[in-house]
Amino acid sequence: MTTNKIWLVTLGLGTLWFIVRVIAGFVNDFSYWSSQPVGVLSNLLLLLGAIFLAIYITYNQGPQVRTYWDDLKLAAKTALAYTVVISLSMGIYYATFNELDNEKERSKQELTNFLNDENNLKTIRQENTSFANKTREEIYQEKLGTINEKTSIRNLLTFGGMAIFLAGLVYSIVVPWIFRTLLLKESNE
Repeated sequence: MTTNKIWLVTLGLGTLWFIVRVIAGFVNDFSYWSSQPVGVLSNLLLLLGAIFLAIYITYNQGPQVRTYWDDLKLAAKTALAYTVVISLSMGIYYATFNELDNEKERSKQELTNFLNDENNLKTIRQENTSFANKTREEIYQEKLGTINEKTSIRNLLTFGGMAIFLAGLVYSIVVPWIFRTLLLKESNE
């Protein structure tokens, strides 16, 4: 399979992920924690599909002599292309639909409500010694830093991109082996 076809397949699947993620966002009122599992699962399935499709199309082009190493390289190229495309799709999605901003505001409101209750404030000071001598505002600011880290698009894209890249490496090793073991075995018989 040529590099151009790999990019075409991954662009198509990246677009499909974007559509699935937008639908999941609308269904869940753009609640990050509710629609994130749909995004992750669809991402992993589409990556698997991209690698399988690249190998399948290559073998369907006619009889060839290919080694496992050739298939592994093709799978790795496909996984890398998918990682680039999906990182762009994720960036566009999260920048456009403000899902993380909604989550940040919801978390800040929950934190404010939690800290406004004297019993909760007393409990948090007892359970965490670093908060023992801090004011409500100081505790709020420290917890706000954690909220900002968890709802950062940059962090999400960094860790999401790394996760999909690692999944792509694992799939690049496993999928060619499964393809060669199961599907090629049947066609050779």
